[in-house]
Amino acid sequence: MAQPSTAYRTAERVRLRGSVLLLSWWRVRAWWLESLLVSVGLGLGASILAGSMTYLRAAERAVDTLARHPDYTGIVVQVRQADMNQLFQPDGPPIVPLVASAPDDGQRVTVELARELRDRVAGLEGVLLGSMPRTFSDTLRAVDGRPGQGRPGRLSVMPVGPDYFAAYDVRFAAGQGFTWTDLTEGRSVLVLDESWARQAVQDVPPSELVGHTVMAFGRNWTVAGVVRLPRTDGLAATSAFLPGGLGGWVPWGSVMGIDAEELDGLRFVPSPEADPEALRRSLEVELGGRFDAGLLSFSGPKDPLQSTGTPLVAAAAGVASLALLVASMTALNLFLTRARRRRRSLALSAALGASRPVVFLEMLVDALLLGVAGGLLGAVGAYAALRVSGSFLVKALPLLGSHEGLGFTMETLAWAIGAGVAASLVVGLYPAYEAATQEVAQSLRGGAAAPGKKG
Repeated sequence: MAQPSTAYRTAERVRLRGSVLLLSWWRVRAWWLESLLVSVGLGLGASILAGSMTYLRAAERAVDTLARHPDYTGIVVQVRQADMNQLFQPDGPPIVPLVASAPDDGQRVTVELARELRDRVAGLEGVLLGSMPRTFSDTLRAVDGRPGQGRPGRLSVMPVGPDYFAAYDVRFAAGQGFTWTDLTEGRSVLVLDESWARQAVQDVPPSELVGHTVMAFGRNWTVAGVVRLPRTDGLAATSAFLPGGLGGWVPWGSVMGIDAEELDGLRFVPSPEADPEALRRSLEVELGGRFDAGLLSFSGPKDPLQSTGTPLVAAAAGVASLALLVASMTALNLFLTRARRRRRSLALSAALGASRPVVFLEMLVDALLLGVAGGLLGAVGAYAALRVSGSFLVKALPLLGSHEGLGFTMETLAWAIGAGVAASLVVGLYPAYEAATQEVAQSLRGGAAAPGKKG
């Protein structure tokens, strides 16, 4: 007798798998309420896991960003302040000077020193003026010579150096930041915040404000640029590294209260490829030859918290997986009940010629269809949860708002469907095995013989 050809056997296998898929789909529709309960249970667990992993991945990227932030990687050099602990020592002095005094003008921390070190020390991305940021506020007098018509009646500014904008990854909607020449020549230039500009100058779009003038602090400022704050997935996100409620930035020393020449300190930002510790040693050597011992203090770089990021993600992912585990256990009970209810029909299929692998595949495809449905429901649930909770989390943790992975992404969809399918396949293996190994004769008689045992 002639053996069937390879093409014929392949066609038969394809036809068999198609028939199994159609039969499973028919059973899912026939027992729709039970299928819906299984899918909803799997979807609930998948949505919790997918949403949690989306937030955790965004938080992990936020920690990585924080690790590169100048407040963590930067080296702060400042004139040493008073050590008040000296007053409480038995042999301590009766008076402690608040600031150590330099013996001559050659040992002052100045803007010119900052520029010289910026060009001379290798591995520097920029130099920030002052040991810490400070803000100043004044009444907004006029815009282009006319009284301001917008809601903000005051303008709050932060005096900074030109390297501030690159170090803090400030993006511009129009124009650019000011230069070292603007600073040293005392030019009255101003960089505005986009949200403040929309309220204060309502008749001119922020993108067209460059060149206009704003009067505050007793002088007219020419707008050099407008900062655009990042937005993520339709959610307004305040920049994680820019202070809230700020109207703009002005050159260091251009407002009263900030010395244009002498600084209380400098913050050195290393370039991405530089070693912050090596940069600190270079600065200590460079400044050690210019200043008396003990006059300056060095601090940084700080711990960027990278060591806690991975354990935190692992722990939170484990907690989120518990929801999927509970949903899977519920689905397992439903799958077992479903398989035992169908014992006679499956035994009849085996009696009519269906092999055990075919019965096993039939049950497994049934579980797979329910897993895909549960995964899709989980994706819908994760999308709704991210939309509802996203704005609240961005307000509580602005750093999250600077990352595109905060909202619903393809990664979230993959987590949801993957979790639903994986859970359904895992919990469907034992019911499928039990159905495939049952004794046909015993099942047709309505008995309850153990799987694989002869009647």
